[in-house]
Amino acid sequence: MNKLQYSIIFGEIRPEISERLSLGVIVVDGENISVKYSNKKLQVLKS
Repeated sequence: MNKLQYSIIFGEIRPEISERLSLGVIVVDGENISVKYSNKKLQVLKS
């Protein structure tokens, strides 16, 4: 049985108050790596 590991991807919105937005997640199950993210949140971060 493999351990499921994950990491949340954050983008910093306002550094002066350490405000950040979760953009997606990276999931590793031992053999496979999956990256999922939100296009809408990426667009917000870019603007």
